[in-house]
Amino acid sequence: MEQLRSIVMVLMNTVESMSAKITALEKENQELKDTIHLLKGEQGRPKITGSGKKPNKDISSQGKEKEKQPEQPPIPIDRHMPLLTPTAEELSRLIAPQ
Repeated sequence: MEQLRSIVMVLMNTVESMSAKITALEKENQELKDTIHLLKGEQGRPKITGSGKKPNKDISSQGKEKEKQPEQPPIPIDRHMPLLTPTAEELSRLIAPQ
């Protein structure tokens, strides 16, 4: 049992070291690709940095409600127009294939 545990620990350490190497090689590979693009006259990838602000841990909306705007007076109704809706028979004639 102890021998199995030591084998697993060795394998885990190997995987961890390989993962670190892969990450480093991927970073180097990207830097080399950027250099090739620069030498070809293309633009490299932009260096994007953080805004420097500390992230706000408080995500509640308490105290951040929008102020209510004053109500506008209602629009006066100055005319009435009848709404002409087709009957069921007229609709069926429009929809049915002829």
